[in-house]
Amino acid sequence: MFNLTLTVGKYEITPLFWALALAFVFSSFSMWKKMVKESYPEEDIFSTQILMFLGGIALEMLFKRILGITVFGAFLGVLLVSFWRFKVLEINTWEGFDCLTLPIIYFFFFGGIGLFLYTWQWAALGYSVTASFGLGLYLFLKDRYRRFFWYKSGKTGFLFWSICFYLSAVLLVLDFVQTKKLYWSEVLWIALLGVSAGAIYHRSELYKK
Repeated sequence: MFNLTLTVGKYEITPLFWALALAFVFSSFSMWKKMVKESYPEEDIFSTQILMFLGGIALEMLFKRILGITVFGAFLGVLLVSFWRFKVLEINTWEGFDCLTLPIIYFFFFGGIGLFLYTWQWAALGYSVTASFGLGLYLFLKDRYRRFFWYKSGKTGFLFWSICFYLSAVLLVLDFVQTKKLYWSEVLWIALLGVSAGAIYHRSELYKK
């Protein structure tokens, strides 16, 4: 296969770098557009995006070094930083999370393509295919979920946690198919699966009479 990595002095610019840069542009615009519509200050939106990006990189590197896994660290970093920023800026946490739905899908889509062009491993495209179906699921749910008989509360947060549930379920299966064993990666996807289901149940308020 072709080597698409560009070397500039001591630095290597890989296709994965360009893919993630493109994902950041699409994700940032999507989040900005959604949060501006909700009347949140632009300076708060931009500062939050930068901190989320840095948090994702930091935890991705940490998880890769300690546990030897990729992807989940970046996802967790973005989740934790966004939760913290929403609290600091007094942004409704559930509305804020819903604003992250499309950005997460974009990162998985472009990240999968970039990883494939960098490693030439067909399994990397699994992220992009998963994200494509995730986008279809998001478009299906966004105007319908409030009409679900088991989600009569109609509260925000459903879109984000539904996509998290979908992504964690699919990536859990893909990881297990490749490894045939239960490693940290699978355990963490199972944990996210449980958290997502719990969040959806909590917001549905089915437990209230």
